[in-house]
Amino acid sequence: MKNTVLLINFVLFMCFGNAQNPFHIDTLNKELGRAKNDTERFSILSHVAVLYTFSKPDSAMMLAQQSISLAKKIKTDIALADAFIAYGAVLSQTGNFPQAIYFHLESLKLAEKSNDIPTIGWCYSFLTSTYLEAEDYGHALFYASKAKSIYELHPNFPAGPRKRYWDDLYNDVLTNITLIYAKLNQPDSALKYLQIFKRRPNAYPGTIFYLSGNIYFNKGDYAEAISDYRKDYQIATGERYYAEAMLSCNGLAKTLRKINLADSSIFYANKVLELNNYAKYPKALLEALDLLSDAYKSKGNRDSTVKYLQLTISTKDSLFNQQKLIQMQTLTFNEQLRQQDIANERKVYRDKIKTYILVGGPILILLTAGLVFFYRYRIKQLEKLQSVKSRIASDLHDDIGATLTNINILAELSKQNSNKTGNANTYLNRISEEINTTSQALDDIIWSVNVRNDSFDEIILRMRRYAGELFDADKINYNIQLDEKLSSMKLSMEQRRDLYLLFKESVNNIHKHAAAANVSISITGEDHSILMKVEDDGRGFCMKETPRNGLKNMQSRIQKWNGELQVETVEDKGTKLFFIFPVK
Repeated sequence: MKNTVLLINFVLFMCFGNAQNPFHIDTLNKELGRAKNDTERFSILSHVAVLYTFSKPDSAMMLAQQSISLAKKIKTDIALADAFIAYGAVLSQTGNFPQAIYFHLESLKLAEKSNDIPTIGWCYSFLTSTYLEAEDYGHALFYASKAKSIYELHPNFPAGPRKRYWDDLYNDVLTNITLIYAKLNQPDSALKYLQIFKRRPNAYPGTIFYLSGNIYFNKGDYAEAISDYRKDYQIATGERYYAEAMLSCNGLAKTLRKINLADSSIFYANKVLELNNYAKYPKALLEALDLLSDAYKSKGNRDSTVKYLQLTISTKDSLFNQQKLIQMQTLTFNEQLRQQDIANERKVYRDKIKTYILVGGPILILLTAGLVFFYRYRIKQLEKLQSVKSRIASDLHDDIGATLTNINILAELSKQNSNKTGNANTYLNRISEEINTTSQALDDIIWSVNVRNDSFDEIILRMRRYAGELFDADKINYNIQLDEKLSSMKLSMEQRRDLYLLFKESVNNIHKHAAAANVSISITGEDHSILMKVEDDGRGFCMKETPRNGLKNMQSRIQKWNGELQVETVEDKGTKLFFIFPVK
């Protein structure tokens, strides 16, 4: 049986909510003209193609082919799968079963690739109907069982309004299984599935009566068969399921022929010819023509028998020519699809080459630039390391070397004045001071190169310790104020060393020369710079009359970093030093 309900349920399943009346062709055609994008256009086009399947198969064929082309443009597997289902349904209706099966199987591959459970179920169901129409009951039963299993594994999927049509799909599966067993002349099995179908929600009554009529006909209960076929005919015509009404009329015609009611048989067979004007169903039409020629033959009406035999032959020829034409159109369309796929593959290949060039070229440039950068970075690191080594060597030579020379000279002078107790003690004290100075210089060098002292907190800790050692011994009051922003600042090894030495030189000068009672130190962070202010209330000095090496050293050290040193001093009123130390 050509399952009209299956096609309608498929349309509802796909288009739920897309159109107010998905079965009104005029409405759909208007919506097709107003479609805003390819996705909307494809959806409406597919629906119109399916709805034209029985009434205008040629138009349905053309629209189904257009929907496939549009689905390929949309580039989603499920859209193409839906288009193939619609196209396969049209091919099946026109009797081109091999091509219909091919496109249903292609649709199944796409649905399985996307793991789209509902579409997989529809593919199984359409394969069942197509094999059933082709009278290949073995394959029909195989795919019906697959469709039944997938529904029973996912009875509540999908959720929402479309679930009703998913349930209807299961009803269609039960219908087809019932019909398959009826065709295989296994009425008990057919009756078993019919009883299950009857208990299902939304079971279509007309289908129940048609299936029941087939079972009773196979069992030889012609009275019940006639009753059920008539009920199905009334429901199908009322619902305008003309293809199913044609099947019911054929059922009535063959049953009435069995009980030798030739006139009644002729009546219902002629009904099929009338209904064929509304639904193009070649298989049902040929069956009706055969029944008419047989009925007139039983009545001895030779002219009518010959007439319907000739109509049968001419219809078969017409259908044959139509099928050949459709097959040619299908082959042409398939070749167009193949050429389109080849062109798409070539385009994809060319796009990949362009992508490789566009992406690979910059990547190669970036890799080369990265290697060059890494090489330069490595050279700079080695240069920095060499610079550190050179600076350490220079510091050792300048500071430690000069101090050791002084110690050596003082030791000689101490020997020469060993008999003079006062002079010897003076030299020995000087030696002790020089040793302490050397120790501090070595400690400063080691501290500056230790990476664990990179944080500003470590610098502050060392500054506090050094100021405390100097000022606490002489009972000088001092105060150090720090900005919280300093904790987030990072200094290089040389910046850390120079900033500390600027601080050290400042407090050393106060300790040695200022005779101060109070010292105030503030260090703040501002605009990528460190601001350090060192102030005392000591004796001060005259900038013009007192050239000091310590001040010159600080000036040289701050200028190395493009910084600035400002000095404010008044004799007997103290000194203020302002450092602006840039941090990059």
